[in-house]
Amino acid sequence: MARNDYAFPLFGKYEDVGYEVQSGMSLRDWFAGMALVGELSAQSQENGEYLESDFIHLADRCYSVADRMMEKREIPETDGKDG
Repeated sequence: MARNDYAFPLFGKYEDVGYEVQSGMSLRDWFAGMALVGELSAQSQENGEYLESDFIHLADRCYSVADRMMEKREIPETDGKDG
């Protein structure tokens, strides 16, 4: 993944204000967080619920989703037709 984009980038020149400005969280972290929200909101007694012992696997799954989304960003857009 060559891109190191930020989820909430700041634009402009901030050196003049006398303090450091962070560029925000990485886009990969943002995507993983969104995947986490989806995973946790899908929990139910019917679908099962995550236990604390599952959290490392949950994190791995969410970052796998994020990595795939980052890869997809590298693929040039087409005319909107899949396949």
